[in-house]
Amino acid sequence: MSCNLFLLAFVLGIGGTFQYGLQISIINSPAEYIKSFIRETWLKRYGSSPSEEIITLMWSFIVSIYTIGGLLGSVCVRYMSVTFGRKKSMLLANIPALLSAALMALSRLSGSFEMIIIGRLFAGVCAGLGLNIHIMYAGECAPQKLRGVIAITASTAIGCIKGKETSHKAFVLLAVRAWKLPSGSVSRVDALSISVSIPGLQ
Repeated sequence: MSCNLFLLAFVLGIGGTFQYGLQISIINSPAEYIKSFIRETWLKRYGSSPSEEIITLMWSFIVSIYTIGGLLGSVCVRYMSVTFGRKKSMLLANIPALLSAALMALSRLSGSFEMIIIGRLFAGVCAGLGLNIHIMYAGECAPQKLRGVIAITASTAIGCIKGKETSHKAFVLLAVRAWKLPSGSVSRVDALSISVSIPGLQ
């Protein structure tokens, strides 16, 4: 395997399936902070403390809306990959990731937990696009004899980030306390991965 091919697989993993593995593994860590934020926002907005059922419902929306975004992203894969090509589609998949990062980072300042829900939706769209286009692009760029090895790097990218979940938990808890943003750590890691992936795909 050449150095360029290895670098391609590595960068594609960061900009592609890494997004999926990151969002799946990191969302549980700031759960209590997000629930507390929902409670505070609801109290300021309506003048009464929400019940545990409402908080659980809002938290369920935050977690599950990601899969709806993934479905929307997957539906758009065929159109985008044919219209813009694999390479440009991988770059365009970063747009919803940037929107997601901005929405979740600004949710505290705006006093809106709904922004976290919308941000998770955009994160799902990014993951739905990246997860599918990553495999197609990697397979088409690789020589025929190495196609299977390169394609399986998609699973490796998911596994690596999920295997780091414990370290992410510590990072998220420290970051949330320092920045006072319920999802700021997720946003910053997301933005960092985007900044790494874009130059390598140009």
